[in-house]
Amino acid sequence: MVLNAFLVEENFMRKELEKKIFEKYPKIFAGRKRPITENLMSFGFECGDGWAWILETLCDALQTWIDKEGTSQVVAAQVKEKFGTLCFYYSGGDKAAQRMIEHAEDISSKVCEFCGEDGDMCKRGSWYKTLCEKCAVDEGYKST
Repeated sequence: MVLNAFLVEENFMRKELEKKIFEKYPKIFAGRKRPITENLMSFGFECGDGWAWILETLCDALQTWIDKEGTSQVVAAQVKEKFGTLCFYYSGGDKAAQRMIEHAEDISSKVCEFCGEDGDMCKRGSWYKTLCEKCAVDEGYKST
């Protein structure tokens, strides 16, 4: 089945980390129980553990802003790695929320997706990842 090619568990965050973020920010991840035709968060975080702190920091800033300013609730539709950086797809929010999300995505380009240490863009074939030197070697990636 073709769909299985996209569900490689090694690229997903550990369930205990994911659960912690989902439980701490239920409003942001309210769509995760919806059908995949409406929201893709049922797949979980489609990125490595190293970006968990970026997501927690982002969600904390977003929910604090939303609660303080009364802006519309940000609801995540999908969170994944794409072309080596974090992609946070969502609805709701305002310009400030958009800037926070863009900033988190930018930060991910300098943080190893697997371990959370400082990282750089690396390539293996046509695949890109932001990885530290050790993780890049372990996974067969080369710096770009």
